[in-house]
Amino acid sequence: MKKDRFLGMIRLYYIQKFKDFFYEKSLSCWLDSVFSYFNA
Repeated sequence: MKKDRFLGMIRLYYIQKFKDFFYEKSLSCWLDSVFSYFNA
């Protein structure tokens, strides 16, 4: 039981990390397109 709980915590941690990474990537891509739009 403890092991399952531990694995669940690890999975949640990695999902959160992946979300943060994906969010930052998409945000920076969006900012790049906005800046290039205004600089054009």
